[in-house]
Amino acid sequence: MHLLSKIRIVKLKCFLLITIILSVYVFVSYLFLEIRYTRENKNLTRPILRYVVVHLDLKGSPPSLNYLEDLLPVLKKHGANGLLVEYEDMFPYEGRLVNLRAKNCYDKIELQRFLRGAIELGFEIIPLIQTFGHMEFVLKQKEFYHLREDPTYPDSICPTKIESQMLIKEMLIQMVNFHKNISPLKFIHIGCDEVFHINKCYECSRENFSNTDIFIKHIRKIKQIVEDINPETTVLIWDDMFRSIKLKSWNEIGYFNKIQTVYWDYGANSSVSHVNLLKYHRKFDNIWIATAFKGADGRLSTIPNLKNRFLNHLSWLKLIANYKFGGETNFHSFVGIILTGWSRYSHFDPLCELLPASIPSLLLNLLLIRKFNEGHLSYNNAIKEMDFRDFFNKYLQTDFSDSLHCVIHDIEKTNYSPCIFDGCELYNYLSEFLKIHENVIYYFESEKHGLSSLQYYANQKNLINMNNAVMNMKLCNGTLHELFDVERKLLVVMSQYYGNDTIEEYINAKMLHLKRKLEGSMKIFKDLMGIRAFETSLKHLKWDSTVLESH
Repeated sequence: MHLLSKIRIVKLKCFLLITIILSVYVFVSYLFLEIRYTRENKNLTRPILRYVVVHLDLKGSPPSLNYLEDLLPVLKKHGANGLLVEYEDMFPYEGRLVNLRAKNCYDKIELQRFLRGAIELGFEIIPLIQTFGHMEFVLKQKEFYHLREDPTYPDSICPTKIESQMLIKEMLIQMVNFHKNISPLKFIHIGCDEVFHINKCYECSRENFSNTDIFIKHIRKIKQIVEDINPETTVLIWDDMFRSIKLKSWNEIGYFNKIQTVYWDYGANSSVSHVNLLKYHRKFDNIWIATAFKGADGRLSTIPNLKNRFLNHLSWLKLIANYKFGGETNFHSFVGIILTGWSRYSHFDPLCELLPASIPSLLLNLLLIRKFNEGHLSYNNAIKEMDFRDFFNKYLQTDFSDSLHCVIHDIEKTNYSPCIFDGCELYNYLSEFLKIHENVIYYFESEKHGLSSLQYYANQKNLINMNNAVMNMKLCNGTLHELFDVERKLLVVMSQYYGNDTIEEYINAKMLHLKRKLEGSMKIFKDLMGIRAFETSLKHLKWDSTVLESH
């Protein structure tokens, strides 16, 4: 009896011990799962842009690879982890396509070395190749002239001609193979934005397809070509040609497998369509967004409008923070952001802002994106409603000042002359040029000087106020010397970043019309000042005869 009692006690103790062990196990497991769930949920509820990609627009004006190599660590330090490389005629095409490359295109070996260095630093390389619109660098060539959709315009290729498809395929083969031989190619961007001429030629119109049908058919062909060359590569495409597609047509369009769309909007107050975002969400693997740190303030812009560029990025980030699609409970994470930096609006347009002079804008907006990825724009209505100046002062002023090695108080009224960054000297000389440009406009158009009206009057009447002529000649001559001085400085400093062809093009585009304006005015005043006697004739005067008779 005593033995049975002891056995029961032992069993009870074992039961209690097992119960305690199981309880601890369940508690620990629950705690682990709770922590894991919290982490996963946190990731779901705080969107992070996995790819922060800086756009290098190289067409017709390539920065030196040495400069770009020096820039890479700076970009990496500020949170960038990708490069969208838009080559156009700077890619070293070979064989049948050798004429597509410009005489100042990158050397193949040097380009490979640069790309390897970027990859070693952790950058995702995404080449961009035009395959529909913006194909001037191809279609301007005599041998490819016949592939234009409209003979008058060299921007859009006919997608229906077999030779067009063969040309694009060869371009893609060279581009993809070049990059995948350096490192696995995860993404390639096929452009396809702003296709201004579509369904115009005989080959396209006889198919009796709509513009939408032709466009969709073409991009599916491009995607298939890329997949045949390298199945691991995903296609990126600008979104603007999709925006006008009617909802009914969207319902008939199938899913775009291994294609991701890039929704771009460069306005200070982005006007993003939620309807279009929903369409893309349903039809594409993923959605990227695209902003602009330069090249979005006008074709002739010299220095980025820092306020507009900052507001563009800030408005986008406020939009996508905690973004939900209708009917979904989780917040949507956009896969990445591309900070575009356009060098010219098209192959035939003049150069706009230069990259080295745009570094303040680029670094400021990279810092802003880093704050987004750290969670400073999520779950905080106060921040969402915060004025951009207050946001800058609270979250970015210190970091931005440290980046440029100077104190920045106001991004609207900042003088960067005391700052230190690779490009600050160029920035300062371009600022000098802008002041001269403003002065010239003021001289010719203001009520005080009005040189345009004064010269017109003097030429018509063959009369001149000598005092004004002398004053205005001195003014034009002094301004002209200031312009020549800035030109000499730019010639020297630009040689650190660009080749002679780019320097000559840029300086002539910026200064030639101002120099001619000033020199032409000086000649007019000088010729008129040579007149010593002025003929006065009644035939030049329009008197009322009745008034003369009454006197």
